[in-house]
Amino acid sequence: RAPPAMAAHPTEACFESEAAAPAAAKWFIEEPIEGQDEIVFKFFDRFNSELEEGNPLCSAILGEFRKQFIARSAIPPSRTECADIVGTGGDGKNTHNVSTPAGLLAASTGLVKVLKHGNVGSTNRSGSADVLEALGASLEADPAEVVDSCGFAFVFARKTHPVMAKVGPVRKAYGKRCIFNYLGPLMNPFLPTVNVFGVANPKLGPVYAEVARAQMAHARTMVVHSDSGVDKIDPSVPTTVWEVRDGAIKEYVLPPRSTQKCLDGGGDSTTNAKAITDVMTAGAEAEPLRTFVAVNAAAILVAATDKSWDDAVAEITASIESGKAAATLAAYVEATKASTAKRRKCEE
Repeated sequence: RAPPAMAAHPTEACFESEAAAPAAAKWFIEEPIEGQDEIVFKFFDRFNSELEEGNPLCSAILGEFRKQFIARSAIPPSRTECADIVGTGGDGKNTHNVSTPAGLLAASTGLVKVLKHGNVGSTNRSGSADVLEALGASLEADPAEVVDSCGFAFVFARKTHPVMAKVGPVRKAYGKRCIFNYLGPLMNPFLPTVNVFGVANPKLGPVYAEVARAQMAHARTMVVHSDSGVDKIDPSVPTTVWEVRDGAIKEYVLPPRSTQKCLDGGGDSTTNAKAITDVMTAGAEAEPLRTFVAVNAAAILVAATDKSWDDAVAEITASIESGKAAATLAAYVEATKASTAKRRKCEE
């Protein structure tokens, strides 16, 4: 008699059956993966390949990884009336920071609170954490405390998801983008009721939309990808939008809003912090970045308030010109310092 066939490893079986996805995620969390590069790299390669081929199981796998990893967050997951705007990175454009000032601008209107999830730079020289620190903010602040004070706060992924540190070495050894790059933006433990996700790879658009439909039924979600290849709304080119509301996914194309090219000029955190200050204060050198940031901020308001795109952009522009945007940035920086000082005093 032939010996019984060995069961496929869960990191292989999950591409054949949705029922195997929980075991694959659990394996990464609970099993020792050090020295298992062959299995891990094979899984990373296959996920990327199946993503390009449009395998619908990629949504189930990514969703299950999100569910299990976010459950182990240092901040217990809890639904919060707020918005988040975050991108996958990986577009290779090294643009200015856009999602961070977009979140600040949306918050400055007073129409929505923003708990911006992000990290240090990986594919860009300046990530959200880098540029906020360059603006003078403390990354040790309590986001729940800060957002109540000024309407905007930063959720630092590196400190919020210690379980992700386990996969850090193998991701570095792999040396390419993998499922964990795509998982990061989905991991805000505050479970916002409004999400704007940017994807550099258009194949991720329907995948993110399906994860949002299946796991974020409480939220209004927009997934965006621009024809220029960036994980943002580039106002100089058409942008594909996958909008998730009331359990349905609607795909449409947002037409260009500007003839100015918006992608040039990104630098290190100091350079990008100066550019953000110009945007917030309506400085003379704010364009074309101001238009770039404003339309991404408008996406938050469209999702949160049912405003038209034109009305949302007008609301953002008014907030800049009235000084509310600059005041929100200043209040945020001061709130982070106060929160950090309070925590340190308690630790003495």
